[in-house]
Amino acid sequence: MNWLIIAFLAPLLWAISNFIDKFLVSKYFKGGTGTLVIYSCLIGFPVALLIGVYKQYVTNIAPLTAILIALNGCLYITFLFPYFKALKKADTSIVIPFFQTIPVLGFILAFFILGETLTLKQIIASLLIIIGAVGICIKFDGKIYPKSKRTRGTIVKIYQISFTCFMC
Repeated sequence: MNWLIIAFLAPLLWAISNFIDKFLVSKYFKGGTGTLVIYSCLIGFPVALLIGVYKQYVTNIAPLTAILIALNGCLYITFLFPYFKALKKADTSIVIPFFQTIPVLGFILAFFILGETLTLKQIIASLLIIIGAVGICIKFDGKIYPKSKRTRGTIVKIYQISFTCFMC
């Protein structure tokens, strides 16, 4: 029974963090999202210091590995800008399903670039995720949501940055 609680806890906490992001973007950081990105990045420093103090062997890594970790952090930071912009302009329930389609992009790139074979289960799951994300954006009257071209453009920027992250 304990494993079931742990299995449900991760998506629950992730969903809560998305709504906290939306709340922060709409209430406290109305002017721009740059400050929120800086705060999001700086929150990792106390955690890194605690890890460094209590688990010192974790910091013994090769220089190339450290550079790759720093590059990954920079790519993540570039992803936060359009993510917060999309949250600022659209509902969380619209932005996050698009965010959930990013692993599908990883499957597609792995298939074409790395020559990986996808199982039928992976293909069906990917199609369900894409259909769900598109289905959320289409209202029952046939109009596409979000209506603003700028918001749709921001969501496209999320995909472009995600594509760049997977290419590295």
